[in-house]
Amino acid sequence: MARIRLETSRMNDLVEQLLTLARLDVQPPTDLEQVDLTALCAEVIANLQVTAPGHLVELIEGEPLVVLGDEVSLRQVAVNLVSNSLRHTPDGTTTTVEVSREPDDSAVRLIVSDNGPGMTEEQLEHAFDRFWRANSGRGPSGGTGLGLAIVRASALANGGTVALESGVGEGLRVTVRLPARLHYP
Repeated sequence: MARIRLETSRMNDLVEQLLTLARLDVQPPTDLEQVDLTALCAEVIANLQVTAPGHLVELIEGEPLVVLGDEVSLRQVAVNLVSNSLRHTPDGTTTTVEVSREPDDSAVRLIVSDNGPGMTEEQLEHAFDRFWRANSGRGPSGGTGLGLAIVRASALANGGTVALESGVGEGLRVTVRLPARLHYP
């Protein structure tokens, strides 16, 4: 029964992720609202830190930055990026989340980085592919291979971009840039 519950939960997660991607493919979000990206990231960190006590997750404190966007999809971006870092790095890894403005105010950046094992060039080339996983031998806890595909689709739907930087043994840095449709409180 426990195994059936686990597989049912996993299947529900997969269906939800596929529905999210399908919705973003068909119709970008139109319910744009002012979203405090800094506060949203602080909430995500508080919620996820509990699930990975062996990891340290830090929010680089800065000014509150409010963007015009879809809160649900922006929250999913933050959740997926922090969750991936917690799931795919060993205990003792530090994950850093930073929300900041570009120096020329052209965009706001959400940067999630870690000091984990990093990714190879080949892995970076496929990281946004749907159902692709860096280690295909991972078990059920390894994820569905949709997290970064959702991050990219959500960033694009909000008018932004996403980029990865990494090297083996150098950790991973994910930068989401959203257009400067900013409102400063």
